Amino acid sequence: MSSEREQLRNELLTLDEWIYYQSSFYHLSTERKNWDDSRQDCQKRGADLIIINNREENEFVMKITDKREFWIGLTYKEVEASWKWVDSTHMTSGFWAFGEHSGLTIKNCVVTSWPFLGWHDVICDDAYQWICEKKFPRLIWP
Repeated sequence: MSSEREQLRNELLTLDEWIYYQSSFYHLSTERKNWDDSRQDCQKRGADLIIINNREENEFVMKITDKREFWIGLTYKEVEASWKWVDSTHMTSGFWAFGEHSGLTIKNCVVTSWPFLGWHDVICDDAYQWICEKKFPRLIWP
């Protein structure tokens, strides 16, 4: 048990530039990259691009992004003709901005979009900032 606590302590110490909310840590990039490179950066950090699970989390994201556009972990899979999250789950409900998603097959990735007050589908090779999410289970101490 003490080795688990030590591992947890070390992991928490590496999260000093992260924001904690509802059992997850979030990291906002300061640079811009395409969707694939952004995801690779998250994975190097032991995380992945954010999966937005509910309205509260979406509102939290809109607040912390401070009116800027950021990649999220949602892409359109043409073979399956569906939107999927980075964990391979299907999008069940979305927070699309008015008039989105466009339906254009070249716009297969998604950014948060403050001007549109929701999500906006864009070309995956465009450069945006991104949000990494590292899920952290709720801890119950003995």
